Amino acid sequence: SVEEEQAIAAVREVLERFGGFDERYITAEDAEFGFRLLDHGLRLRFERGSVVRHFHANRLMKYLRMQRTHGYWRVLLHLERPGRGRNAYSGAIDHLQPFLAAVLLPLVLVAIAATVLSATGTLGTAWAGAAWVATAAAALVLLAAQLPIAAAMARREGAAMWWFVPLGWIRSLWRAAGMVAGVVDRAVGRAVDAVDVGHVRGVDHVDRARVDAPGIRARRGLRDQRRG
Repeated sequence: SVEEEQAIAAVREVLERFGGFDERYITAEDAEFGFRLLDHGLRLRFERGSVVRHFHANRLMKYLRMQRTHGYWRVLLHLERPGRGRNAYSGAIDHLQPFLAAVLLPLVLVAIAATVLSATGTLGTAWAGAAWVATAAAALVLLAAQLPIAAAMARREGAAMWWFVPLGWIRSLWRAAGMVAGVVDRAVGRAVDAVDVGHVRGVDHVDRARVDAPGIRARRGLRDQRRG
């Protein structure tokens, strides 16, 4: 038995018995379904003969927006399925990165404010210096956190993969932005609805072909009928 959940496949009987994929989710719907099966006492098995096609964004901004979207929906996933989320390809350092990145922006704002107050004589220069040191330390720790995965990629694919260090640093910031938006939306009680995803705070990367697909349009019509 494993606690893997990405790219999950199940026989139709299991899908129907446990409600299938939760259509509120734009991403992580496979993980949510896997967690639900585990919560009901089922076991997941790794199928070595399976082949999964996984398409990655081939442009930087599209990739970063996708990471922000992942961060947003992971908040809902882990709030609804607490205690789940372990997998074979990410460790504690990977899970810590978005939280560390989320601290960076407040530190930068504090450092700027301290610098301004120091320039006006309201605050001592030592406070401004300490704020910038803390900001730089957090940024360097976040950068160092990219080294393990970059090293693994370089061993597998070659030295060119070390470019992931700066990319991973930026990726963490975008994931953190999505997570913060997700936390805010949950805190204020915003509804999470896949067909209304364009109105969700901080999330603008959505596969429009997916959202506008016939099945989604049909569900939108059914939803509107129920509300009417």
